[in-house]
Amino acid sequence: MILSQKITEILIFVILILDALMLVLSGWLYFKYKKLFRGKKASDLERLVMSYTQDIILVGNEIEKIKNHLSDLQKQTDGALQKFSLKRFNPFEEVGGDQSFSFALLNEENSGFVVTSLHTREGTRIYAKSIQKGKPENQLMDEEKEVLKEAIDKN
Repeated sequence: MILSQKITEILIFVILILDALMLVLSGWLYFKYKKLFRGKKASDLERLVMSYTQDIILVGNEIEKIKNHLSDLQKQTDGALQKFSLKRFNPFEEVGGDQSFSFALLNEENSGFVVTSLHTREGTRIYAKSIQKGKPENQLMDEEKEVLKEAIDKN
């Protein structure tokens, strides 16, 4: 198959443009290469790469230490009292104001205690009741049930 002279000229022109583009690109890459290795020997670059490799290994070791420390902290906080609820109330009509209160302190497993202070004219009485996995070991007053439910519902 014989190409016409016009098509041949167009193809030659396209090839010349592509060739010029390749020449510019190779010059640009050569300039970048010279800039990268300016004043450096192969041994200097090898030392630099080895130094970066050691730094990466050290950083990896530090990350592992941090992960272990975080895991230890998580274990320590598992039993910590994390959930809290407080309610002030007036249990008796003859005593004015909400001077009595109940509060609940629970850990992540909803174990802890409820403390109630009942204020009367004769004095103040304080009661503490143990909670195990959200269940009271003793009967609770309505206010105690309320603070226990609020504390359990907190995330």
